[in-house]
Amino acid sequence: MSDDGEVLWGGEAKAGLVLSTMMAWGAATRASAMSACGTPLVIRQPLASGNVLTVIPCETAAGTVHAAIAAPAAVSEDIATLLRGALCAAMA
Repeated sequence: MSDDGEVLWGGEAKAGLVLSTMMAWGAATRASAMSACGTPLVIRQPLASGNVLTVIPCETAAGTVHAAIAAPAAVSEDIATLLRGALCAAMA
């Protein structure tokens, strides 16, 4: 999902949930000095369905793109790092 809330790939079913999570993430990072340095943090949010929503912010040449994954378990930090790297490379 792009910073504009546009779903770039995948289903629209959870787009509102992802957009709400991104907005909360954006507000939290702007309120923190940590937003000025380092790689953006991965968000992991339990869902009512029992799944976990993992949102991986990726800084690309086209701006920030968020990869959102709803799965029975949260995406590990290692996998999130690999996904972030692959998405950034694909959008270079």
